[in-house]
Amino acid sequence: MSKGAFSLIKFNELRNIAKNSIGVSFQETEEIITQLIKELRNIQERNDKLDEFLIPLIDETSPNLLTVPGIGYRLAGLLISEIGDASQFPSADKIIKFAGLDVRVYQSGTIEKHGAIRKRGSPLLRYASFQAAEKARIHCPEIAEFYSRKRSEGKHPICALTHTARKILRIVWALLKTGQNYSQSISD
Repeated sequence: MSKGAFSLIKFNELRNIAKNSIGVSFQETEEIITQLIKELRNIQERNDKLDEFLIPLIDETSPNLLTVPGIGYRLAGLLISEIGDASQFPSADKIIKFAGLDVRVYQSGTIEKHGAIRKRGSPLLRYASFQAAEKARIHCPEIAEFYSRKRSEGKHPICALTHTARKILRIVWALLKTGQNYSQSISD
């Protein structure tokens, strides 16, 4: 008997042992997978129905947010729902603070040290700004260049993304206040 034949016999023996020793029913697994697929389809249908309401609302209230590369209807809706009336924020820094993306500053005499972000305020706005920053970093050359500049300064990827999220919030604030469409002059 050749060495290859012995391996095939041993393989078949091990496969038969495995079939009889594993206590998972393939029928049960199939049923679970089928139920999960149905649940995902239901979620998608509900999201599509919500989009039917969201799209006209964004088109009516703030279509200029859609001019930022990477911000779609759902992200614009989340940003608007969390910010509300932009005129209640006298500066973009107030929105950044509201999102909890401002940094702690430790001072002692003449020494000033910047710490981590505060994470106070709206976690949904913080989430939306990070999502918008990530998408804009992919779709918008100016934002991608800003992120790359922060990375080349030696910043950790999360830190650079946090700076980018702050920049996105400044852009969103400017767009909501002025009603203008996005252009590079607004992002500077």
